[in-house]
Amino acid sequence: MKKSVWITGVTAVAAACFILTAPFPTRAEETIPEGVYVGDFALAGMTESEAEKKISEYVDDRLNQDIILVVDGTEVSTSAKELGLSWSNEEAVTEAVKGAEIKGNLVKRYMKKKDLQLNPVKIDLEMEMDQALVSAFVDEKCADVMTQAKDASITKTDGKFVITPSESGKTVDIEATKKALSDALNGEGEGTITVTAVITEQEPRITTEE
Repeated sequence: MKKSVWITGVTAVAAACFILTAPFPTRAEETIPEGVYVGDFALAGMTESEAEKKISEYVDDRLNQDIILVVDGTEVSTSAKELGLSWSNEEAVTEAVKGAEIKGNLVKRYMKKKDLQLNPVKIDLEMEMDQALVSAFVDEKCADVMTQAKDASITKTDGKFVITPSESGKTVDIEATKKALSDALNGEGEGTITVTAVITEQEPRITTEE
């Protein structure tokens, strides 16, 4: 009887050791724990393939977003695709998702969960535009807004001095506008993106007052 109990006990211990040391896939399909985010959504409870599919769908939505550029009060439409938008850190995100899965024995799984509770992981999706396409778009759509400043002048006509008043000019800050577009496309908003072109006043060298 004692021998039978001893054998049963050894078997139970061996089974417990196997459960503790066995790779996670032998118990259930691996999922991503709480505390892992990509962009503006959580990946908790998803498998690696489910997470990759969700991220891919999200990126596709971003690549097809409509964009409205407001140029001095006038709206000009385009799309992220027409500006050559692309996902620039796909490899880094894929590696981060793979590293977020819970693997190993129960002790390792527990430690991973605790670590994520204290230090959540947020992976930003980085999008970049084709700078040549953006420059061409901004130049074309902002051309009508840009005007040169005109200096005031004074002439003598029929014995009288006549002043031609100065005029301020308008110029579009191309680099600042491109940055505004880039920031908006790398944000977490959905739907149509509206960006206002950065316009600066160009003062004349000689004003009417002078």
